[in-house]
Amino acid sequence: MDVMTVVFGAGGPDHAVARVRALLCTGADVTCDVGAVVAPDAQAVDALLRLVLHARRCGGRLRFVGAPQRLTDLLVACGLDGVVDIEPRPPPDQPKNTSASA
Repeated sequence: MDVMTVVFGAGGPDHAVARVRALLCTGADVTCDVGAVVAPDAQAVDALLRLVLHARRCGGRLRFVGAPQRLTDLLVACGLDGVVDIEPRPPPDQPKNTSASA
């Protein structure tokens, strides 16, 4: 089955949530790129949890990728890290050390 990706921040959060809900109703597996959620709050957590609940009701698979550290930390603090399938944003590439040791 194809996996559909929805980017949060593209068209606003309400548009993204509506798109995810519609895709889940078709039985699609959905990946949500939440990298644009830079200032997560209780409303953001509520939206994610509602989508998780909707996915369970529809029998679809839902996962979140590219989560900023603040969003991941908030989910952990709320005890929801085991409820929401979320992958943190990979750390930025570290510059390579090109200096030679003496």
